[in-house]
Amino acid sequence: MNLKARDADILANFQHWLTTYRATVGVIEPKRLYNRKNFAVETADWHKLNVLPYFDLTAWAVWSGVELTDNDKVDLLYPDDTSGSVKDKLRQVQAKTPRVLT
Repeated sequence: MNLKARDADILANFQHWLTTYRATVGVIEPKRLYNRKNFAVETADWHKLNVLPYFDLTAWAVWSGVELTDNDKVDLLYPDDTSGSVKDKLRQVQAKTPRVLT
């Protein structure tokens, strides 16, 4: 490998090698979870739904041995939201979190 080559050339060579090696050993290339064009939209949705705070809260509960009900999670994640859609938000964040953190 020529370390004096341009970064773009080194990266292109590595990408070619990686693709070839995966094909040789039978490893399927991981799927791209998010299209780059939609990444800003997706991350805005994560913020709106409190995806990362939900993950932190549920991880803390597991590590601490604390049982949290859905009502507890709603109260902690959306303390100022009194709309009826809060339960829907919780269902959405519960569905989205595993995909985001994969």
